[in-house]
Amino acid sequence: MWAAAVARLHLDPLEAAALFEQGVARFPLDPSLGSGYAEILKAQGRYKEALARYDQIIQRFPLHVSSKIARAHIFKRLGDYESALNAYNNILEIRPDWASARTGKAGLLISMGKLDEAAELLPPESPKSQIEWSRYLLRALLLDARGARQLSREMLRQGTRRSPFARSRRLFSSVLAGFEIQEGKASLAVKTLESNPNDFSNVLRFHALAASGRTKIARQALDQIKSIESNVIYMELTREVALQYRIIEGTPAHDRNWIFKSERETFLAEAA
Repeated sequence: MWAAAVARLHLDPLEAAALFEQGVARFPLDPSLGSGYAEILKAQGRYKEALARYDQIIQRFPLHVSSKIARAHIFKRLGDYESALNAYNNILEIRPDWASARTGKAGLLISMGKLDEAAELLPPESPKSQIEWSRYLLRALLLDARGARQLSREMLRQGTRRSPFARSRRLFSSVLAGFEIQEGKASLAVKTLESNPNDFSNVLRFHALAASGRTKIARQALDQIKSIESNVIYMELTREVALQYRIIEGTPAHDRNWIFKSERETFLAEAA
């Protein structure tokens, strides 16, 4: 059942979720099934539902560390920074050298503006593993937060070329494109995203097309996102972009700075 659900995750998230839920009902003492279902909820942007599932798992299996780290990540995505920080610290008290928790906390500290504390968790290194490339990306975002934009952009370009991990290259491209949109280089951002497409880059590409005034293509991109995207957070961001650039009719709920901040928070969350 686990293998079947995982195989269907990218094709049919709802069907995969149903399989996991059936598994939890049949095998309530298997935390992997419960966490698998929570992970699907998380991937769909249903963060509060996922958080409730992880809480249930941790209550029954207090030492299930993967659920604890996922819980910390969700608090961060919800913008509950204090709860996220407490969750990361609790994990690090038990496993102080756990790279995933240290990296997640570093991204959180950047979001909180605690840049010096974040830097302590991101020492310079020559990245080799995927988690090391994640820290490399966070160092680039930290440099940008400190105003060193030129060095930050060069690190991002290096990441798109040098990382041996496809997921990392896609994320570097997305972050670089996000900055290019913010700097008024929307057409360049479209080219950057086309080199390493991914789930979130569909939203960014739509943003870039809308910002560059390519309305007809932007509408086509919007229709594509509507047909394939299941993450409710991404869909909220997509709708706000569509309203801001008048791709659809209506009044925006936020300003463009909210869009850029939301994209940045997504980058920080994905990097961890």
